[in-house]
Amino acid sequence: MDLGQFLLLVLLGLVAAGYGTLIGASGSFILVPSLLFLYPGEPPTHIAPVTLAVSFFSALSGSVSYGRQGRIDYRGGLILIVGMVAGGVLGAFSTAFLDRRTFELVVGTFLIGVSLYQIGVSAYLRIHNHHNHDHEVTTSETDDPPGVLHTHVFHPVVGIGSSSAVGFVAGLVGIGGGPLLVPILVRLLHFPVHEATGTALFVILPQVMAGTLEHAWAGHFARELWLRVLPLALGVIGGAQLGTRFSRRVHSNVILRILYLSLGAMGIALIARALVV
Repeated sequence: MDLGQFLLLVLLGLVAAGYGTLIGASGSFILVPSLLFLYPGEPPTHIAPVTLAVSFFSALSGSVSYGRQGRIDYRGGLILIVGMVAGGVLGAFSTAFLDRRTFELVVGTFLIGVSLYQIGVSAYLRIHNHHNHDHEVTTSETDDPPGVLHTHVFHPVVGIGSSSAVGFVAGLVGIGGGPLLVPILVRLLHFPVHEATGTALFVILPQVMAGTLEHAWAGHFARELWLRVLPLALGVIGGAQLGTRFSRRVHSNVILRILYLSLGAMGIALIARALVV
């Protein structure tokens, strides 16, 4: 690996984690399509292990920072971790059964699905809140003071079931799962947005570690892959700190709209390339 490629991967990690931690993600949803474009001839078993390993460092850095701000619900997070880890290991194991073209189609479809889902939910909430102002606690994205945890109750079975599904998809695609987990925390489990972002990073931390160990156990980590993990990890550690620091200064609605439009565009590009090649 030359110096130019090393610095490119550091920058990619910095941007991915800095942006990802703003919305409770490790940044792997940016890393996966980016690495697919950077290394077009490599199989899924060379992409997913790298992004999962790097996501661990991003989630760890972000969790420490959000924890200091008092924006993690540890009790609820521990319940969700059970499902995330189980689903993540199964998803990581299933990666070996996908070829490159199928993998790109799966990733592309996943990104487009998340994008359309969030755009639809946002549109529904705008219409709903226009007629009913009694749900400000579950939809507020800017007024939660740092360090204040809101009371919210969810059934453990619902939490574990939903986190298992997220964990499986995340392990299969090679991401942390934040882009899927945060909407579930907010819409289904009634977490305030700024608490959901911190809790999501805490929950995906053991999931990405379990997925990484599964890939290592399966022998997917060649020496060259570890050489990619190093510069990406350096970037995401710094990026996660920047993202958590600026998370309360940027309007959540603006971040989410740009994010999900970008995910949709990446998904379309991946599917188009998979169908053409």
